[in-house]
Amino acid sequence: MVSVRFDVLGSVTHMCGGAILSDIFVLTAANCFVQLTAFPNWFSIKAGIHNIYIENQETEQLRTVSQIILHPNYSSINY
Repeated sequence: MVSVRFDVLGSVTHMCGGAILSDIFVLTAANCFVQLTAFPNWFSIKAGIHNIYIENQETEQLRTVSQIILHPNYSSINY
């Protein structure tokens, strides 16, 4: 599990959980990114944490998001 974090203007908030699929892909719910796919730099991924409310844990790894891909059949009306 990872924490998908919304990171704007110095304020960082846990937004959704995600699963690591590979060294470059994380899978999470599409509704976390509705109308935000054009702004991957607003998000970060944090892995290796045991409590999302404690910052700077020794085991954590922080990664940037370079692209957001929604499933082509996702519809915010239906989900």
